[in-house]
Amino acid sequence: MNQWILDTHDQFIDQRFGGWSAAARANVTADLKGTQDNLLVWFNNKAPHALPSYLNSIHNAVLRDNVKSKGGDPSKVGISTYTHPMAVDSDGLTKTTM
Repeated sequence: MNQWILDTHDQFIDQRFGGWSAAARANVTADLKGTQDNLLVWFNNKAPHALPSYLNSIHNAVLRDNVKSKGGDPSKVGISTYTHPMAVDSDGLTKTTM
């Protein structure tokens, strides 16, 4: 985990719900396809909208960067995400709720 996040945890305890950053290149073998570049999305699991929100923001950043690099207008593209988290505790989880 990013040291800055750890160092500032107490300062932003009820204000920071997630974020994203570029991570170091992965040590991958030639058998894996795709990129070696990594993006890291981190989130506070006590904020139910944090994961889809921050994941969507990084996907939009990648999409818009790719559109711009191909000469397109990044302001004309985007991915929308809708989320409606269920407030269910572990006692309320059943096959019916899933």
